[in-house]
Amino acid sequence: MIKFFLLAFLILTSSIYCQNKSKVNIFLDENLKPINEASFNEKRDSFIYTSISHGNDSLTVHQITNLIKFGKFDSITNYQIRMLLKRDSKNNHIADKDLILTFRDTLYGFKTHSNFANLSNRDIKNKIKHYDNIQKKCIKRDRKDNYERFYFYNVNKEYNYLPKNFSWIKSSSILNNLLFNNQSAMFILKTNGDYFYFQEIYEKYVIELIKAENWELFVNEYEIAKNTLSKMRFGKLKNLHMNYEDVKYNSYPSHNTQCYFPGDY
Repeated sequence: MIKFFLLAFLILTSSIYCQNKSKVNIFLDENLKPINEASFNEKRDSFIYTSISHGNDSLTVHQITNLIKFGKFDSITNYQIRMLLKRDSKNNHIADKDLILTFRDTLYGFKTHSNFANLSNRDIKNKIKHYDNIQKKCIKRDRKDNYERFYFYNVNKEYNYLPKNFSWIKSSSILNNLLFNNQSAMFILKTNGDYFYFQEIYEKYVIELIKAENWELFVNEYEIAKNTLSKMRFGKLKNLHMNYEDVKYNSYPSHNTQCYFPGDY
């Protein structure tokens, strides 16, 4: 929440200050700390980060965001997050389970999504049903590995479809800010507090991570990429996510099950 108000304050105050001046660009890292443009560009070009921009006519705030992030909560934070999840989901199978959380920032209804994606209501309804049906297989598969899945959202814009195989749960602002920062993404939380945050990446990497008894190799590779701001993917991270060449030549694997993809519909 503090991060959100800081960002809003920067936009508001800079807008007032710059009314009669040329447009101002502010650069922030993934923790909303100000950095210079060169540092911003270097971090953005690393394959584990991306960026988003907010602004108005007089100001643009450029912010680094995580494409992936490994971390670990201490026992108290892990417990508190699980209690928040238990409260919001009304599900008691939280404390002793590894968790897979899907977070959709905005659920679009037929009308609102049609305006946004230029698709017919029928197309959108079919895509929503397709995503719904796939989740049944995802839930069944992950339970075999002792994972419970939950689906959260932040904003509902006339979305009125009732899924048959899962339920969308309104995320509290606390959970949103702690885990997702208003970015559609997914979050894997182990019982010991280890976590993995990710946006759109290859499913194969996630499946391998879920089935691994120990995340040490995955975490070590991530830390190397984080510390060196590497542009080149390596090790298990080599096929982490799509790049321009993949898309250009349609050579990347599709989300066959969409189990580990926050989705658009």
